[in-house]
Amino acid sequence: MPKKNNASSRVPNCHPERKHCARGLCKTCYDRAYLENNRTSCNEKKRLWAARNPARRLAIRRKYLYGVDTAMVQARLNAQDGLCKICLVSPATHLDHNHATGLVRSLLCGECNRALGLMREDRNRILRMVRYLELWDDRCIQVVRNTGRRADGVD
Repeated sequence: MPKKNNASSRVPNCHPERKHCARGLCKTCYDRAYLENNRTSCNEKKRLWAARNPARRLAIRRKYLYGVDTAMVQARLNAQDGLCKICLVSPATHLDHNHATGLVRSLLCGECNRALGLMREDRNRILRMVRYLELWDDRCIQVVRNTGRRADGVD
């Protein structure tokens, strides 16, 4: 009696070294072909899932991009008392990371995170900005002392 040709004894046409899945393909190639043939439907299912599971989607994204799991984020958030590491006022909602190394630094509020990005994380630029503000604070104080009026014309 001839041996029955079942899925476990079949070899995929695409990658003979891999296990057969269906339609003469390995699992990877089968999934890729299915996605190509059903892209609209798959994308809609992904959008619906993401809308129903925003916290899970964020956790998956953080794990994929930064290698950080939810427990690690929660531990850092607790260590910071839930506040931004820079301003110490606003709630920490953004995971800050070094763009050169990819290493996670801390949790920041949206404003501080954007400010770092706008400054391109350039320490010298940030220090020059601080010196600039200090210079103008000193000049404004001097104008008030000399004239009794604020430099911007408001009393």
